[in-house]
Amino acid sequence: MSGFVSVQIRRPVYQKLQRLAVLTGDESSAIERLISHWENSTPSGSQPPDKKAASEVQYWHSSRGDILQVGEILQGTDGRKIHQAIIERDGIRFPINNGILHASLSAAARAVKHARGLKGTSASTDGRKFWKVRDPKTNRWVPISVLRPAHKIDVEKLLAELQETK
Repeated sequence: MSGFVSVQIRRPVYQKLQRLAVLTGDESSAIERLISHWENSTPSGSQPPDKKAASEVQYWHSSRGDILQVGEILQGTDGRKIHQAIIERDGIRFPINNGILHASLSAAARAVKHARGLKGTSASTDGRKFWKVRDPKTNRWVPISVLRPAHKIDVEKLLAELQETK
């Protein structure tokens, strides 16, 4: 017996669901997230949550200086298969549902390669180039390294400044 059921919904609603599914992986995941949001929202008639708490956005900070919003979806392509991960307070969860929490972007990218059976240097991956996030301006998937360039330290300039302070 299949775990799926047929549900009749209006075409415009289904089209919106398909657009949401791009962010979550499939229609079922989109519906699950909508239900979860609805279940966790304030019921009517109860007191609204503290405004400060509602406006606080949580971020995950990588060891390389990347700052990504908790709940943000990451997308990476390995071969022709698209994989998704989600940013959590303590790391990156891959796969999204019931996956392992990884401490870095690269560790999560290596997990994708390991799932495909690659080991050692063939699984080595720069997570900032592998994982993509939605560019808020264009709504397109772009590598984290492009959207949030790494800060490069000008060693010569730093040494010159140190010499001036002596």
